[in-house]
Amino acid sequence: MYIGFELKNLDFEAFEAFYEIGRRSFNKYKRTVTKTLESFINANGSLNGDKMQSAWFPKIKADVFYPILMQIKI
Repeated sequence: MYIGFELKNLDFEAFEAFYEIGRRSFNKYKRTVTKTLESFINANGSLNGDKMQSAWFPKIKADVFYPILMQIKI
């Protein structure tokens, strides 16, 4: 599905402040992001998705239904 929009009379100068905020944020975190991603690079230059997943989303013991089950009197 494709939706198109015809934007007219946009004042792109109004977006310059947002661009500047984004540029400052990018420059502030560029080194940290680069260093972090470099720790996940394989010998062939690709990113190791499994290593990223285990670092960013550690396995935890969780039961989303536990609070509900505690409320039910059986």
